Amino acid sequence: MKARIFAVLGLAVALTGPNVAAAKRDVRDHQITGLRDVIPSFEDLLAHPVRLRPELEGVHPRVFVTKAEIPALHERARTTHKDHWQRVLAALPATKGDPPPPPGPQERRSQNDVAFAIAGVSLAAVVEQNPAYLSAAKKWTLAAIDYEPWGYTSNKPNVDLAAGHLLYAIGWAYDLLYHDFTPAERTRIKASLERHARLVYDYFAPGKNKRFEFTQNHDFIPTSGLAVTALALLGESADAPKWAALARAHHHRAGQLLSPDGYYYESMEYWIFSSPWLVHFLDAWEHSTGESLWDRDIFRNWKLYLAHSLLPDGQTVFDFGDIWEGSLTRAQQSRRVLDAPLARSGTKGRATECAAVVASFSGLGCRVRPHVVGEERDGVRIQVRPARGPPRGGAPATGPGVAVEQRTRAARRQQLHHLG
Repeated sequence: MKARIFAVLGLAVALTGPNVAAAKRDVRDHQITGLRDVIPSFEDLLAHPVRLRPELEGVHPRVFVTKAEIPALHERARTTHKDHWQRVLAALPATKGDPPPPPGPQERRSQNDVAFAIAGVSLAAVVEQNPAYLSAAKKWTLAAIDYEPWGYTSNKPNVDLAAGHLLYAIGWAYDLLYHDFTPAERTRIKASLERHARLVYDYFAPGKNKRFEFTQNHDFIPTSGLAVTALALLGESADAPKWAALARAHHHRAGQLLSPDGYYYESMEYWIFSSPWLVHFLDAWEHSTGESLWDRDIFRNWKLYLAHSLLPDGQTVFDFGDIWEGSLTRAQQSRRVLDAPLARSGTKGRATECAAVVASFSGLGCRVRPHVVGEERDGVRIQVRPARGPPRGGAPATGPGVAVEQRTRAARRQQLHHLG
C-alpha cells in the first residue's frame, strides 16, 4: 500500500515537476523584471541628467533659498518667529570667537562643529544684513577651506563625515554669500570646494572591488555635502554635473533601501545625528532642480519610529546599538544636546498623524514656540532633544524637547511647535 502511494506521488511529481519549476521561473522572472522597473541600475542613476531649474541658472543664491525668498525669512525673523530667532542669534558659535586655525582641529566631530558654525552665521548674515555676521562668516569660511585634511588624519581623511559637513556648509556659504565675497575670496573658496568635491566623488564613484552601504550615514552624509557643493557650482565647474549625479544616485538608493516603516537600524542616536543629512539633500535637490525625491515611505513614517521608540516619560528610548553616549547617558552624566528633523510626511493627512504623535508628548507639560527657517513644503519637521538618560525613579526632572514644523501646500505656511 505504501509502495503504491509513493509510486502515485512520484508520478505526480514527475508529471507536475517541470510545470511547477517553469511556473516558479515565470514568477521569479516577473519579480526581477518588476524590480528592474522600480529600482534602476546604478548606471542608469548615474546617467540621469542633472539640470538647475531654468530660472536658477547663473543665479546665486539658489541652493536652499533665492534672493527673492530672503525677505520672507527676514519678515518671520522680525514677527512670528522673533523669539526663537533671537535665541538662535545669541547662540551662534562663530560670533563668540575665532575659528580653529589651519590645519584644523582633530578632536572628535570638531570639524563638524566648524561646519555648523559656518552655516549658521552665513544664514544670519543674509537674514540680518549685519556686517558683524558677514565678517564672522567670511573669517570662518576662509579658515576652513585651508584645513588639511577635512576630517581625521588617521581615518578616511577628506572623504568622510567632516568632508560632508564642510562641503555642505562651505558650499552653501559660497552660494548664499556669493555677492558678498570678493572675486579673490570666491576663487579661493571655489578651488577648495572643487578639490574636496573631487576627492569625495572619487571615493564614492563605482569602481573595481568597491562596495557601498547606501543606508549608512558614512555614505549619505558625505554625498549630501557633495550634492550641496555640486548644486552651488553647476555652470561654474566642469565636473559639477557628475558630482551632482553621483550624489543623487546614492540618495536615490538610500531612499529606496531604508526601512519603509520609518525604523532606523543604527539606533535613535544615529537617527538624530544622520537624518538631517537626508533632509539637507532632499531640500537642496528639490529647491535647485525641481525634482522631488521625498516620495518614500521611510520619510513619511519617521513619526512612527519616534512614537514607538520614545517611552511615556518623554526622556527614555529603547537602548540598542550606538545609543547616545552609552553608560554616560544611562548614568545621566552626558551633556550632549541632540537635534534631528522628522521630515515631511507628504500629505496633509499624514501631517495630521504626525501632529498627533507630537500632541501625545504635550501631555508631559511641554510648551509651544515658533521657528524661523525651513523650506516651505508639505508635511512635518520635528526636532528631538533627548534627555541625558533614563530617570532614576520618580518623574523626570525635565521633559523632552521636540520641535515640529508642519506645512501644507494649500496654506503654504509654517508653524513650529517646540515642546520643551
